[in-house]
Amino acid sequence: MVDWANKVLFVLESKHTLDQRRDYREWGESRAKAQHDVLVKSLDKVAREAEDGNEGWKIKLLIFVGGTSGSVNVKMFNDNMQELQVL
Repeated sequence: MVDWANKVLFVLESKHTLDQRRDYREWGESRAKAQHDVLVKSLDKVAREAEDGNEGWKIKLLIFVGGTSGSVNVKMFNDNMQELQVL
């Protein structure tokens, strides 16, 4: 998703994982960060080197983790939705 007005490129990732363990959310976030590390770092490097009016862009990885039994961390979900300016 692109926020053209604020020059933010959001990389969105959704992970579904078994939620019987207490650390399911942390495990899902860790997998998503590792999976997208090269992409986010590469986009960030391009954004930092931009010129001619294209500078100032930010890259943000937003991770949504849902458990197979329906678990969702409400605070994390709400924080991500606020970041996306979804009311």
